[in-house]
Amino acid sequence: MEEYVKDNEELSPSSARAKRNLKTRLDEYLLYIRKPDIEAKDVDKDFCKGFIAFLRSCTYNQGKKRLSDTTIRMFVNRMGTVFNKALTEGLVSVNPFKLLEAKEKPRKNNATKEFLTIEELKQVIATPCRYDMVKKAFLFCCFTGLRYSDMKSLKWSEIHQAADGKTLYISKQQVKTKNQVTIPLSDESLKWLPTKVEGIDTVFHELTITSTTVEVVLGEWMAAAGIDKHITYHCSRHTAATTLLTLGANLYVVSKLLGHQSIRMTEVYAKIVDQKKIETMNLVNNMFNKTRNNQTIAQ
Repeated sequence: MEEYVKDNEELSPSSARAKRNLKTRLDEYLLYIRKPDIEAKDVDKDFCKGFIAFLRSCTYNQGKKRLSDTTIRMFVNRMGTVFNKALTEGLVSVNPFKLLEAKEKPRKNNATKEFLTIEELKQVIATPCRYDMVKKAFLFCCFTGLRYSDMKSLKWSEIHQAADGKTLYISKQQVKTKNQVTIPLSDESLKWLPTKVEGIDTVFHELTITSTTVEVVLGEWMAAAGIDKHITYHCSRHTAATTLLTLGANLYVVSKLLGHQSIRMTEVYAKIVDQKKIETMNLVNNMFNKTRNNQTIAQ
């Protein structure tokens, strides 16, 4: 486990922190079951079930909050990764986490993916933000689909000119997945690029505040724009996907632009767009019944 936690090469800060948090929770569990020195070969299915139950009882923020289902699921998946490595190295004969039945594993939380509609996007564009670089970065990601980590690490040397001599595009390895993505830059996305500074390759180098402060500024900006949704920075990526699909973009193309490993990940956004279409059409429900009722009363 120590080796797994130390292996942080090319990981984003958030992923490295998640690995450290897992190590902390595992150490707490081992002390709880009074087996701090248990060997990998002695870990069985009951150990795994007990660890999941323990995670569900864990709290943070001075005991005010419990770990979310998503966090627990992530920890269990990471433990599965640890034992896959142990299996490859011959330290165990079986991955005990693979022995768990579906009902014994943390369920995937199909949380609603918040995003800005095209009209809401127009609202926030028209609304000033007290930290202009947050506005530029967020809107740039709304029109490119970049994650926060990819925006922060974006370099001018990763922006190239296409063969047509006009179009600019990003060619970049994603921080989280290590997938290479190619993203043509629309005129709208180019509006939100900062001015290039001679000798500095990092595009958003002026965004020096912490990610936590970015979220605070973002919340204030959304409120000022009259957006009654819980919009986090990652919602810019959701916005990029739903905007493109709303405008009729091909699902496969959107999947490639986002760097999704499977088109099934992109289909989630397509379902959201379809649901919004249904909700929009349902706005006319009973509208004409009211008109006929009013005519009847008038008669």
